[in-house]
Amino acid sequence: MPAANPNPRSQPIPAHMIPNSFLRHLFKAAILLALATPSRAEPVLSFVFDDPNGQAANVRDAQVASGTGGEARLRLEEADWSDPAAAEKVFQIVVDTTMGTKAFLRLINDKENPGSRGVVIAPAGAEVSLAAISRNAEGKVAFNGGIDMFFRYSEELPSQQELLPNLLSIGGGSLRLVVEADSGSMIATLVDDKQGTIIDTDGDGTADATRVSTSPVKPAPIDPEAPYHLAIAFETGDSGVVTAKVFLKPGTGPIDTKQDEDLVSQATFSVITEDSETSLHNGSFSIGTISRTGPAKAILDLAAFRIFVPAPAIFPDISGKE
Repeated sequence: MPAANPNPRSQPIPAHMIPNSFLRHLFKAAILLALATPSRAEPVLSFVFDDPNGQAANVRDAQVASGTGGEARLRLEEADWSDPAAAEKVFQIVVDTTMGTKAFLRLINDKENPGSRGVVIAPAGAEVSLAAISRNAEGKVAFNGGIDMFFRYSEELPSQQELLPNLLSIGGGSLRLVVEADSGSMIATLVDDKQGTIIDTDGDGTADATRVSTSPVKPAPIDPEAPYHLAIAFETGDSGVVTAKVFLKPGTGPIDTKQDEDLVSQATFSVITEDSETSLHNGSFSIGTISRTGPAKAILDLAAFRIFVPAPAIFPDISGKE
């Protein structure tokens, strides 16, 4: 005969005796808790430029990033460099915890050392390229996705007081995405490389331009001493109207796209075309140290680059696992 439970109140309640109303409230609470706990967004392409295999010293054909979705190599044309030692003056691997938990790539554009420089990102396929953000359907191009990067930019002997780096110019015969400092802020521009009038900028349903740029929301001057988290998010509504937002956050922390704290420029527009091949670039692209003001020496520290489809509610910080 089993011993009696010394504390009858501690016995479990049979399932059939639990009220349905209690179960419903418990289920609803679990859903609300899950919605309130944001999961980390996973990019389709992600690189940290930490030179994981120590190949930067052998600059020719060097893979200089760890990550997923393709590969990243130094942009170096052999004909440009008769002296391999000269490459060390424009490619460096640097450790500085203010830029994240890993080492990063420093690109130096020095007029005293002419030649190609930069990094080439080669997506493994169109589904992990910039083209994955865009989709052509029913006479319009929808954009749903985002990109972000972690960088620091400075100049020696600046050509002017305001730093104006051109951080991205990604295109290849269709739609080109340009991201650069301009008008005291950070601006994204979408351009039809074919110079077709396919962009509706005033919302009247008729294409009226070959390009569209985000308009400044607030100033965002570049501090040469500070690292930045840059993010560009695209979202298309049911009517085909695209909202593009540019965020710039000092430091390497996350960017919440539902808040305006880090929003620096934005635009709404539509891309109207029957050409099914109109999209963002689906192949390789390069990132380099470019400025419209042509300084004697420009320095770009590049820690990470990612593509998300769709754009996350929160662009994550650098976890060290990209």
